[in-house]
Amino acid sequence: MQSAFRLSGYYTGLLFFLFLSAGCQSPQGNAEPSASPSINSSPSKNNEPLVATIGNVYAKGSGKFDIDIQVKKGKLKLGDKVDIVNASGIRYAATVSAMRNPYEDVKEIEDNETTHYIVVMGPADARFDADFVLVNPGADAAAAPVASRAAFTGHINNQPWKGAEFPYSFSLFQKGVEKFAGNKPYLMLAFRSMDATDDRQLTIMVFTSTAQPGIYEKDKLEILLSGSPSGNITNPEMWGYAFPANKQVQLKVEIISFNKQDNNSGTISGKISGHLVKALGKDIIPIEGSFTNLKVTIYNEPYLGGKPGL
Repeated sequence: MQSAFRLSGYYTGLLFFLFLSAGCQSPQGNAEPSASPSINSSPSKNNEPLVATIGNVYAKGSGKFDIDIQVKKGKLKLGDKVDIVNASGIRYAATVSAMRNPYEDVKEIEDNETTHYIVVMGPADARFDADFVLVNPGADAAAAPVASRAAFTGHINNQPWKGAEFPYSFSLFQKGVEKFAGNKPYLMLAFRSMDATDDRQLTIMVFTSTAQPGIYEKDKLEILLSGSPSGNITNPEMWGYAFPANKQVQLKVEIISFNKQDNNSGTISGKISGHLVKALGKDIIPIEGSFTNLKVTIYNEPYLGGKPGL
C-alpha cells in the first residue's frame, strides 16, 4: 500500500510561495477589465497587419479568455474581430470585448512595449494554450509559433502538459531561506500551466547549494502540483512527493547541466520522472518531463524577510 502524501513543514512553505506567486499574475487573474456596454463588432480596418506577442492566457468561462498581450505592429481596438491560431494551425474566430493597460480600461492598443490585458469571446468549444498568435480575421497565420514558449514539457497523469515561467520562478538559494525548509539551501523551479483551462502549478524543490549535474531523489526532493486541471477553482487538487512519507514511490530529478554565467545567474537543464501522491490520500499519478536552458537567479546570501542578497 502506498504511503499517503502528507503536508510537511516544507509543503507549508511551498503553499506560502504559491500564494505569493499568485500575486505576480497579471491583473486579470484577480479583476478583469470591465466590458464596454457599446462595442463595435466590425472587423478591424487597420492597414497594418496585427503582430502581437502573447503572454499568459486564462479561461474565464465558456469561450471567454483573458490574455496578456503586447502589440508589436498595427492596432487593436475594443470590438475588433480577431483570429486565434494555435501552433497546430487550428483557428478560432473571436471578438475583443474588453481591454486594459496596467492601470485603467482603454479602447485601443497601439504598438508599444507595454503589456496590456484583453478579454476575447470565442466559440464555446475553443481549446488552446499560450502557444498561439492573434491575427486579423482571415490573415496569413504563417507567424504561428513553430517553437513552444514552454519552459517545461512533458506528461502529467499521461496527459500532455506544458508549463511556463513567471516572475521569480527559477531560483537557487545557496544559503537557504529564513524559516523555510529548515534553512536548507535549495533549487526551486516553478511552472504554471500554459493551458487556458488548466490553472495548475508544478513546483520542484531540489535540496542542493550547487545544482551540479546528477540524479536527485528521496530526501533531496520535494514536489508540489496544485490547482485544477479543468480550471475549477472551487475544486482544486493537490499532489506531491515528500520523503520519507512517500518512500515507496519512485521519483527522481536529473540535472543534466548547470552552467554558471556569473555569481548571480546560471542556466539549467534537466528532467523529472516518477509518481506523485494525492495529498492526504493514496492515489498516485505518473509524471515525466524536461526543461532546457532555464535562466536561474542565484542568491548567495540567506534570503531574509523578502530581501535576498544577490
